[in-house]
This record gives sequence, C-alpha cells and structure tokens, in this order.
Amino acid sequence: FLVETQAMEEKRCSENSASDPTPFDTATLPTSWSVNKECDWDWIWAIRSADVLRKLGGGASLDSLDHALPVRIRPWLYLSDCRNVRRLGCLKSLGITHVLNMVHPDLNHDVPYHLANISRCDLEAEDDEESDDDEEQQILHEHLARAMQFMEGARSGGGRVVVHCVAGINRSGVVVAAALMILEGMSVLRAVAHCRRLRGHDRFLCNRKFQRELVGLAREIGALGARPGEEGSVVPQRAPDFQDRRPLRPPPI
Repeated sequence: FLVETQAMEEKRCSENSASDPTPFDTATLPTSWSVNKECDWDWIWAIRSADVLRKLGGGASLDSLDHALPVRIRPWLYLSDCRNVRRLGCLKSLGITHVLNMVHPDLNHDVPYHLANISRCDLEAEDDEESDDDEEQQILHEHLARAMQFMEGARSGGGRVVVHCVAGINRSGVVVAAALMILEGMSVLRAVAHCRRLRGHDRFLCNRKFQRELVGLAREIGALGARPGEEGSVVPQRAPDFQDRRPLRPPPI
C-alpha cells in the first residue's frame, strides 16, 4: 500500500513537470496562516521522526551520507550549501540560471554570478530555535512570496534555480519543501521525504519551528495529505499522543 501510494504521487508530479510548466500566480499565495502544534501534531511528528520518513526513501540509513552538492531535487530545482554555490563552473555545467540565497546578503557577495548570466536573490532568514514563540521566527511568512516569485521565474522561464543557506539543511530546506508543495503539488510529507532522501541527511529540516510553520502552510493550501495512519496516507503508522517537549537537538552544523 505504501509503495503504491508513493508511486502514484511521484507519477503525478512527474507528469506535471514533463510538459511546459503552467505559470503559477504567486499573488494567490496565503500571506498568513496559523500554527497549531496540537492540531497538526501527526504531520509534525512524521517529519520530526527521521525513521518514519526514511522508509519512504527505501529504508537506507542516511547517517553517514552527505550527498554531493548542489543536489537535484526536481529538473528545475537544486539544493545546496553556501560553499558549493561558489563554484561557478559547476553551476554552469548544471544549467543553473538563478541562485536563491536564504542567508545574509554578505555571504558569497564576491561571487561574480552576473558574469555567468546567473540571477541572484538574497533573502535574509534566521535559523534559531532558542524561543518557543512561533511568532518570533516565521521564515515562510516573511519570505515565501519573494522566494516563490523568484523560483517560479526560473521554472516557468525554462531555467534552473539552486536554493542555499549555510548547510543546505534548514532555511533552504524548508523553502524547497514549500516549493514542492506549491509548484509541484506534493503533499507535505512526500515533499520532506523526497528532499531528505536526495539531500542524504537525517537532520534535513530539523528546525522545529520550521517544521510547524511548513505543516501550517500545508494545511492552509490543502497539501497535508491524509493523516498518518489513515487510508491514503504515505505514512501507515499512527502518530503517538501529542507531545511537543523539546528533545536534545543535534549539535550545531
């Protein structure tokens, strides 16, 4: 059942990308949405538990893998860290036409992207979990519209965009997952599992606030998919009872 559900969704997304993409009107994006940790817990739990989503990628352990970056997420979409987007020769060989930087504009400011006819967009986002107040850090609320407008410009124009932060795990990860939901029609769990498998890192999207905000966005745009454990879900097991106590986070990257 799990394999069948996965195959059907991937086939649908592939068909959507096979022909010329239909331009997406970024004006239709929501400008605000609520974050309800208890209501959305089942999906948050599935993202938070690396073992759950790893099974969707074939069951292989990702602990020792850190795939070569930039990594292709979709034919038009790549994910990277800040170091590898400095390699203009590599970007040109991949056909990259757009670079979306999710950290401070000063990062890689010396890279002459314009000489390679590569457009660049800087969106200064933070990756901080010190506060439990969801209002203090809303990366998608603040940057979703500009990020999608830039990425859609690349996609609909036949280009390729690489999204990066420092490590290619949280800030760029949540934006890429959101793009798969919005521009490719994936459910939130399929989007995260797809990115985590290709990125090759169990800590992909380990920022708990980003997890909650992404699931809230999925609920707002109808991209939650079936609840884990229910018919049609990509995750066959039910979530445990709601708990949002903070576990030990992996060491800083």
